[in-house]
Amino acid sequence: MPSVNSDFLKAIGELYRRGADGVLTVVAGSIQRVVHVARGQLVGADSNVRAEKLGQLLVAEGKLDPVLIEPLAAAAKAAGRLLGDQLLAEKLVAPSELVAALERQVIVRFEQALLMQGRVASAPKSAIQLLVRRPLGAAALDAFRRFPLEAIEPLIAAMPQGPSQPVEAHLVDGLALTPAELKVWRRLATGHNVPEVLAESQPPELGARLIAVLVGLEILR
Repeated sequence: MPSVNSDFLKAIGELYRRGADGVLTVVAGSIQRVVHVARGQLVGADSNVRAEKLGQLLVAEGKLDPVLIEPLAAAAKAAGRLLGDQLLAEKLVAPSELVAALERQVIVRFEQALLMQGRVASAPKSAIQLLVRRPLGAAALDAFRRFPLEAIEPLIAAMPQGPSQPVEAHLVDGLALTPAELKVWRRLATGHNVPEVLAESQPPELGARLIAVLVGLEILR
């Protein structure tokens, strides 16, 4: 299982904390993923991985017959359309279904970029179609809730062992914490030792996931 790219997570944290614009690119061999950020929010993502193309995602979800992908792509190219627009034109999806699918595509690409061990580069914001608006911190925490623990083990190992104070406590508001996560955060924010907070967390892995993402985003040090 690949582990989280700490350099990419750190770059995400910087844009989130500053509420800044930017484009983050991760490259590993022939694979490239690009994450678009506006005012500290995830707004889009690109990828050259075939499985992350819209048509392939819809097929994987059982919402599109695989035999239709090539003719749809050809029709879209002939009409100068994106595949999503072609799906709408042929009434294969409803507008709301397409919007939801495009949002899922952004999240998939973002989460795969987090797990991608490669070179990270940043650039100024570029003009793109806004597909989603999700605070970067909340998007990262959502990913950490789903990732296997082994993917975040390096960050768990890097957790501070003594009392750790939030660098910018107000940023936690954008993480959309659950009640259980909020309880963990309050213990951290009042100066309790990280090992003590982890021991009290129920379930234990909930605290580990939350603290790992806070450390990775440099909200907690």
